[in-house]
Amino acid sequence: MPVTFETMPAEEAKKLFGVRAPEGSDDVKVVKIGDYDTIPCVGAHVKSTKEIGQFRIISSDYNEGILRIRYKLN
Repeated sequence: MPVTFETMPAEEAKKLFGVRAPEGSDDVKVVKIGDYDTIPCVGAHVKSTKEIGQFRIISSDYNEGILRIRYKLN
């Protein structure tokens, strides 16, 4: 799947994702993974899921309607 990026105003990101912009910025970077997922993120990203290879889920939790999955790339 293609991985694309866009920025959105901090207020819109807060409404959609419950996050705020990084300090010193009025915008939030949003990562779209095909039509599968859309998430705010400040990290580095691939251009396509085929670049990832194998990964291992190291933990997960579900709190206040938010699922967080932590993983490690092999």
